[in-house]
Amino acid sequence: MTTETTTYPPGVLSLLYHLRYTGLSVNPDKNKVLKDFGLSATEKKVFSKCGDMGHPDDGCIANVLYLAKDEVNGRLFKITSDEAPAPSAGGVVRRPGLLSFLYHLVHTAEVYNRFHPDDEAHKNESRSSLMSEFELSERQKKKLDNHIARGPTDDGSLEALLDLAVPELNGDAWYKAW
Repeated sequence: MTTETTTYPPGVLSLLYHLRYTGLSVNPDKNKVLKDFGLSATEKKVFSKCGDMGHPDDGCIANVLYLAKDEVNGRLFKITSDEAPAPSAGGVVRRPGLLSFLYHLVHTAEVYNRFHPDDEAHKNESRSSLMSEFELSERQKKKLDNHIARGPTDDGSLEALLDLAVPELNGDAWYKAW
C-alpha cells in the first residue's frame, strides 16, 4: 500500500507532525514520501538515519527538528519568501504541545495571524493566549520569548527551543511509522 502525501504541506516540520499526530505511515515507500514532502538531499539523509535507528536517541531527534529551523524562523519573524500559510490545516486537529504549535504557526493562517496580529497593542496578549491554547509549558513559553528577543540569527536560542519538542516526538514513537 502506497501512502499518498500530496495534500500535506512540504517540509520537515510537516512530516514530523503528520507522523506523530495524523497516522501517516511512510511504509513501504519512504523515498516517495520524503520527496512528496519536498525534503532536500541533506534533510532526507538526516531524517532517514534517525528514522532507521528503530528507537532514535534524543540527539538524533534534535538534529531532525533542527532541520526545520528555516521554516520556524521564517514564520516567527515574518522573513519567509514562501506563500502565506493556508487558511486552515484541512481537518488537522490541534494537539497540545510545541511541535503542534510550531506546525500550526508555519502552516495555518489563523495561528500565524494571531501570532502576528495587525493590532500591535494586543500582540503580547494574543501570543500568550495562543501559547496557552496549545498548552505550552512555562519553560517552552520562556524559550520561545527568548528566541524572539534574540532574533532569527541566534541559532543557540532556536536550538534550545526546538530541543523542548524532543520529548513530544520521543514520547509517542513517531519513528514506528517509519
